[in-house]
Amino acid sequence: METKLLGNLSRVSSNPKVTAVQCIDSDGLCIASHGTVNDQTTGVLSSIYKHAAGIEESSESPVLVIEFESK
Repeated sequence: METKLLGNLSRVSSNPKVTAVQCIDSDGLCIASHGTVNDQTTGVLSSIYKHAAGIEESSESPVLVIEFESK
């Protein structure tokens, strides 16, 4: 499973428009990351994920994509 996870992280982060990727467990612990990631964002992203999961009842986990532009 770890090999598959790391392969997916690598594949996603190979896109030149992607600056960072994080995989966070249900307790908000960062289990894998790639790129420039601030460790303090893990809790915020975990909270956003939990809210996204509550928007729609589904057996699939939500995927969050956060886009921003530098000022």
